[in-house]
Amino acid sequence: MNVGSSITNISVVSNGVTVFNRDIARGGSLVTEDIARKLGISLEEALGYQVSDDEAISDTETMLQIRRIEDQVYSALADEIARAIEFYENCTMNAKVESIYLSGGASQSFVPIRRLERRLQCYGELVNPFKNIAVDNHKFEMGILLEKAPIAAVAVGLARRFRGDDRLAEDGLRINLYQGT
Repeated sequence: MNVGSSITNISVVSNGVTVFNRDIARGGSLVTEDIARKLGISLEEALGYQVSDDEAISDTETMLQIRRIEDQVYSALADEIARAIEFYENCTMNAKVESIYLSGGASQSFVPIRRLERRLQCYGELVNPFKNIAVDNHKFEMGILLEKAPIAAVAVGLARRFRGDDRLAEDGLRINLYQGT
C-alpha cells in the first residue's frame, strides 16, 4: 500500500503477480487538514506538529489532541482499506492477505500500520527500498535514509529498472541518491 497525501493505492500481490488493485481517494492530507481546522492553525503549523516528536510539542493537551485526530483519521482510512481487502478476499477463493507493506509519506506515522495490523489481523511492515542496495555511509546518514525510506519506494523502484525494461540489471546497478556540489 502506498498512503500518499490524497490517494491511497492498494495492490494485492500473489506469487509475484498483482491480482487486485484499488485506489482510495483519502490520504495523509486529511490528518493535516483536520489538525489545522480543529486547532485553528495554518496547514504548515499542522504539518509541523505531525512530523514533530511528542517531546517537541510543549503543550501536553495539544499533543494529545493531535494524536487523537491522527487516530480518528487513520482509523477511518484503515476501515476503508480493510473493506477493500475484505472485498478481494470474499471474491477470491482461498484468498487471505497475510502481510501489509506500507509506503508513502503518510506511512511515516506508525498509527496507520498498527491500525491495519489490528483490523486485518496480519503482519505489517514499513517498506525499505534501500534494503538490498549498497549505500555509502560516508555520504549518507543511515538514520535519516531509513527514516525517509517509505517515501522513496516509487523512486527507487523506477531507478532499479534496466533501460526502461521490467527486468532488473543482473550485473548490479548504481543509483545516485544525491548529487552533491
